[in-house]
Amino acid sequence: MKTTLRLLLATALIVPTVLYAAAGAWTTAGPVTTDGIQVGSAAFALEAAAPATGYAAGYPGVWKTTNGGTSWVLSSTGITNSTVEALAIDPSNSSVVYAGSYGVFKSTNGGASWSDVSASFGSNMSFVSALAIDPVTAHVYVGFGSGLGVWKSVDGGANWANSNHWGDANGMVPASIKALAIDPRAHLTIYAATELNGVWKSTDGGAKWAAAGLASEGVYALVIDPANSSILYAAGQPSYRATDGTYSVFKSVNGGSSWTAINNGLPGVVGASKNDGRGLSIDASTGAIYLATNGSGVYRSTDGGASWSAFNDGIPAENAVSPTGVREMKAVAAANGMIYAGSLRQIYVYGATGAGQGGLSISGSNYGSSNSFYLNALVNVATGDAGQYGSIYVAAQLPASLGSSWYVHNGSQWTPWSGGALPAYSSGILGNTTVPVLSGLDVRGLEGTNVIVGYGRSESDLLTNQKYAVIHTIR
Repeated sequence: MKTTLRLLLATALIVPTVLYAAAGAWTTAGPVTTDGIQVGSAAFALEAAAPATGYAAGYPGVWKTTNGGTSWVLSSTGITNSTVEALAIDPSNSSVVYAGSYGVFKSTNGGASWSDVSASFGSNMSFVSALAIDPVTAHVYVGFGSGLGVWKSVDGGANWANSNHWGDANGMVPASIKALAIDPRAHLTIYAATELNGVWKSTDGGAKWAAAGLASEGVYALVIDPANSSILYAAGQPSYRATDGTYSVFKSVNGGSSWTAINNGLPGVVGASKNDGRGLSIDASTGAIYLATNGSGVYRSTDGGASWSAFNDGIPAENAVSPTGVREMKAVAAANGMIYAGSLRQIYVYGATGAGQGGLSISGSNYGSSNSFYLNALVNVATGDAGQYGSIYVAAQLPASLGSSWYVHNGSQWTPWSGGALPAYSSGILGNTTVPVLSGLDVRGLEGTNVIVGYGRSESDLLTNQKYAVIHTIR
């Protein structure tokens, strides 16, 4: 049966593309402190395969959600400074999380408690504004925002070494680091975005650095395309070299050797000097790029940066003093169809999980090996749906290399699907449940396949109200 199923899936897999066309809006999701302060966020870290679980570098402290932003819990025990500017989850162990504040703090229990791992910085202690973790070695890189550049730990933060090599022919110039990015396919290649000195690149784990363009730019955000790691996007302060008066967003298709401005659709900055890019994120499941701007909210590109559109439905004009209604966004993060955005005043969530709809969240957990893979969906229904009759839907889509075909699970087997009524995986009284989606399946040869799970009182409810999520991408 497993072999037959794998052959069937290898021909084509999961649900209708109309899922991605469903309408939606941002939901206000930020927590409030015990003394009534609304919490915003300067950075996010999401569990890639299950982004309903994530952390926000809040104002103040670190906050954690396990239900897609429906609720948040203060997760700062042991962090001695209320200002946190950077977060990173260990790709090999999601229980290990690092927070950048005045120094570095580490949690080994999913944010329940934190330890200061900054002792070896000595007199070089300062505010950490960027963090990145090598997905292969778990080596940790930090970027200081005070001109101290990049430091590295090879032992989980117990010891730190200067990785700048200033004064060396192969060293970085003294710089304030605003973002770090590690090539997912070549883990020794690291990019550092600096406030005044453009982008720098190392191809040997930080032993040597070379300038990688945008030397006259203030680069605040940097992201690598997960589908093609030669492609990078950078954003920051308004460009002093641009002639069109727009945001400074740039793209490189050759690993930083050259850059091209990609500002089509972005608003001008005349009379609005703080309209600059502060965050970038790419959702690997859709390829969409999200830009957080310190002035006009969130913008989205679905064509590799060739054009941008405002993506602010549900985000109010937060700055009451500004007659133009400024949306001062500081961070954005996207994964598997779910997006988080943060400002100084609020956290917003937009996603296929329907986050914010009375407790609704859909995520996944997996274990096993590529030839015996297990995947469960964790479905928490919205408050208004609990106890009502409805259905759970399971589907998957093969990557373009395998034909981009759709399959649905009808409760007993995977079946090719090309339109028409959407078969239900199961039907009955709705409630929080765990659904075994893949049980011991051989998934070799299905790399890039997205597995989608959703529910609804009807098929129309599922689609219209976005009660679905990509719970796993086979790797």
